[in-house]
Amino acid sequence: MQHLPKTEILKVLFAANFESGTLTWKINGARGKPREGNLAGHTDATKQKRAVVGINGKRYLRSRILYAMYHDADPYPLVIDHRNGDPTNDAICNLRAVTQAENLQNQDFLRDKKRLLPTGVKIYRRPAKKKFMAAIQIRGRQKSLGYYLTAEEAHAAYLKAFQEIGRGRAMAARK
Repeated sequence: MQHLPKTEILKVLFAANFESGTLTWKINGARGKPREGNLAGHTDATKQKRAVVGINGKRYLRSRILYAMYHDADPYPLVIDHRNGDPTNDAICNLRAVTQAENLQNQDFLRDKKRLLPTGVKIYRRPAKKKFMAAIQIRGRQKSLGYYLTAEEAHAAYLKAFQEIGRGRAMAARK
């Protein structure tokens, strides 16, 4: 991940619509690229279909540019997370700056041998009445949160622990 250009430069180059999450060019470039008023960027070729904008030969995610223009600061070293999980929705209300670890924990589903399970839930393979285990990663170590009859109960335990971790960080930041 690289630093964005200064927000003053971004505001000269682009007009932002924070409600829709779009950028339009404010300038005309050489050989007709970019053109004033045209939408900036294109969808990248990865599975995630994120919008990418080119500036001086470098590629930047549109979500990072919008976040920086709105908050008047480069979010680096944090990554931009889409609250609803849709990487094409760059509306400012859908964007938040988080650490890479928090962003990875925010994934909707983890794959467990062709089964889709909610985040923080694993199948407990030993013979037992309780089939699902809830677990969370804290500072690179896995912490078990218990065993449950359903994946939904296990996921609820994970979400509760995730909320408590977030509150703990907020309290530590205030001190």
